[in-house]
Amino acid sequence: MENTQKEIKNYLEKYNKLWPFGGSIITSFKNNVIFSESYGKANFEFDIDNNENTKYRLYSLSKQFTAFAIMLLEYNGLLNVHEPIYKYFQEYPEINKKIAIHHLLTHTSGIIDYFTLPNFVYNTLRLNIDINDFLLLFINKPLLFNPGNDLKYSGSGYTLLRLIIEKVANIGFEEYLKENIFKPFEMNDTGLFSEYKIIPNMANGYDHRGTELSKSIFIEMNNLYGAGGAYSTILDLYRWDQKLYFNKLLPKKYIERMLTPYKNNYGYGWGIYKIFNQKVVQHGGALPGTGGITCIRRFLDTNSMIAVLSNYGVPDVWKITNDIAAIIFNQEYKHPMKPKKMQIYEKDLKKYEGYYNGFMEFIIKVKKDKLLLDFNLTGKYGTHVFCYYPIGKNIFQNTSIDEKIQFEEDKNGNISLWGIQKIKK
Repeated sequence: MENTQKEIKNYLEKYNKLWPFGGSIITSFKNNVIFSESYGKANFEFDIDNNENTKYRLYSLSKQFTAFAIMLLEYNGLLNVHEPIYKYFQEYPEINKKIAIHHLLTHTSGIIDYFTLPNFVYNTLRLNIDINDFLLLFINKPLLFNPGNDLKYSGSGYTLLRLIIEKVANIGFEEYLKENIFKPFEMNDTGLFSEYKIIPNMANGYDHRGTELSKSIFIEMNNLYGAGGAYSTILDLYRWDQKLYFNKLLPKKYIERMLTPYKNNYGYGWGIYKIFNQKVVQHGGALPGTGGITCIRRFLDTNSMIAVLSNYGVPDVWKITNDIAAIIFNQEYKHPMKPKKMQIYEKDLKKYEGYYNGFMEFIIKVKKDKLLLDFNLTGKYGTHVFCYYPIGKNIFQNTSIDEKIQFEEDKNGNISLWGIQKIKK
């Protein structure tokens, strides 16, 4: 294992020379931690380094805790995942009575994801909205498809799960997680994040605005509880990983149901895949404007795990964890390097130029052989311009951070980025 540790360390040192990265990484093999390292600053203002006890926002990794809580309640006979959610939301008669808890867990309910609502991130998420008013943003929208017929990732569904947990347990969501998961699993550095809380050892988020770092935007996290909102450390995520193998709270058959792919490789709060011929359960998380991105991958056949938590730099967590896994399992991988620039004529870049509007709004401009992505439409976001160079068909690399963007074009010539459509003149 000593050579493996050195190879991982060497890989990450090379990565950090190429790209800015603040965060912590942990790797275990056959239940034992073989690598744990932190990089960059938890707080630039006071020059505080990140370390293994630094707490980071988890974003959508939080869905694992919500799913586990639902399974706990079912195991204790307090609910059934196949019962309709209308039972818990009779004050909203517009809810489709065919939607079951199972559909919320697997993103197959058809309920619209609130992140697709216009200007949700930079406007709605910054407001202190009562949870009942928050539900009205999506609860009465037409379903995207009949429940169970398709999969469309939806944070809205996990917000509803949080409310079901509160109704069934008759206590607040945060208290339920603390008393029934975090305390029994000795995850003492895990909880729910709020901009108003004083949380010791909490990393500040820093966003890249062009080539410079700035403090991340204010986000009201309370209404994201269930879908996001948790914080943790790499050591607590290792404890979480271990307890999912060995715990007395939830029988193995319930864990197996969580980790079963139901549609499009998604289980209950986990994506399920094969990597290097091993069963892998994983999830990532991020939130625009907050600087961080997270990822956990659990290799079930060898009881191994890799987790990356960050507070700035937007690292390519999937490539990093995939390459670390390649090192552990003696597979081929490529050392970190900046993608080569692909030659594209300026006139061919013009099709991407224009105004885009969706859950965020921005303008894309062409400058010589690069694209400028400009969020600074009203001045309320500050100086927020990113520069990208072409590296493939419809794929562009950020010049400052390890971020790639890929445009989509449908058969009618409509162009979109991150699901946000370019508005035709």
